[in-house]
Amino acid sequence: SSSAASDVYKRQGVPASLFMALSKSLWKSAALVHDDLGELHEQANRDITRDNPEHMFVTGVGCLFDPVTRRLRYCGAGHDMPILARRGEAPCSLPEISGPPLGLTANQPYAAAEVQLQPGDLVCLFTDGLTEAELGLKGPHGDGYFGLNGVVDALQLALSVNADAPQAVAIVLDHLNHQTHGSAQTDDRTVVIARVCETGALVDSAGPA
Repeated sequence: SSSAASDVYKRQGVPASLFMALSKSLWKSAALVHDDLGELHEQANRDITRDNPEHMFVTGVGCLFDPVTRRLRYCGAGHDMPILARRGEAPCSLPEISGPPLGLTANQPYAAAEVQLQPGDLVCLFTDGLTEAELGLKGPHGDGYFGLNGVVDALQLALSVNADAPQAVAIVLDHLNHQTHGSAQTDDRTVVIARVCETGALVDSAGPA
């Protein structure tokens, strides 16, 4: 199974929405041709760069999960790495393996990495609208943003109650809304969480704030 999170860098409105739709379509087309995540991103980058008269670019991270081996392959393009939350361990970002954002320049190299997952693991992908959500005052970690620490705190809570994927998404968004006091934000906030089942299947759930 596959999952991805992506974001048009610092752009909003109709042009950014159209560019995101085009980028997703080109990424999916590349996925039909390439099994290797690095080659997939290289092809998507070439295609997005070619069809990019406004010189916009998109960050993203793509993941492929093998339910037989429970191994997760991932590849980044200027995007925050997924966060792995595992019982008995502190949630943390996966080791960074990232090329430049898609659409900047053609013929950029991209490489993928692998991580072994276990039943009960949560893998969280998100856009920077989540981590950069403004709190309106200094947060519990000393700044005015939800940040990676806010995501980690919410994932720790999700682990403590053995949350499934939809419940974990709800916990993250509830924690975000509590920290931001429900205030309006200027950027989209999207989170995708996948949970490894005992059978090896990966169940995911996504939600905007």
